[in-house]
Amino acid sequence: MDNPTKQELRIMKEFADTRLLYENFAFNIRELLISLLEDEGIRFQEISHQVKDLDKLNEKLERKRTAGKSYKHIRDIPDLARVRIILYFKDDIDKVIGLVEKEFRFFHQESLDKEKFFLDQPDKFGYLSKHRVVCLNEKRNCLKEYKRFKNLRCEIQIRTVLQHAWAEIEHDIIYKSETSSDPIKKAETKRILSQNAAILEVADDNFVEIRKRYENYLKR
Repeated sequence: MDNPTKQELRIMKEFADTRLLYENFAFNIRELLISLLEDEGIRFQEISHQVKDLDKLNEKLERKRTAGKSYKHIRDIPDLARVRIILYFKDDIDKVIGLVEKEFRFFHQESLDKEKFFLDQPDKFGYLSKHRVVCLNEKRNCLKEYKRFKNLRCEIQIRTVLQHAWAEIEHDIIYKSETSSDPIKKAETKRILSQNAAILEVADDNFVEIRKRYENYLKR
């Protein structure tokens, strides 16, 4: 980070000192979500947890300052702890969203639905994922095993297997293409990625339709 402010240095030190706490917090949120989804009978491919790297936090603080905004406290940063839920079927996403908003304290202003961006711009295709920034609710804060996590925030990302595959590939390719000095190649790369995003959207919808038909067949 170039010329970090005292405030940024304080946040970095505080995070370095409490990183293990955030690691334990993310792990516990993951375990809780596994239990909640299994109880609801929602199938998932994977639920993973992660804590932000110090270098990534450096970059985030610098980007925020460059944009004319700054975090005042470590508790204001929503994604130091992160849990990612990867589902098989697109229509399970809203079920998980409902479960998350019911079982946790939900910060609406800091959460994100990339899907809404593309619904407002129907000629565009890209990264589809729903994010919810949460902390433990008062009921769980009173439990002995969760007390130490009071007021810590976690970003929960919910996406399908196909959305996840596209996001991982897109991130790698876009990152590499940005090093190219040829604007035409950059544009071509983004165009091809957008085409494939559209194909995967159709595939996600088709999987949902296939499951519905199968379930209706079993009801006969």
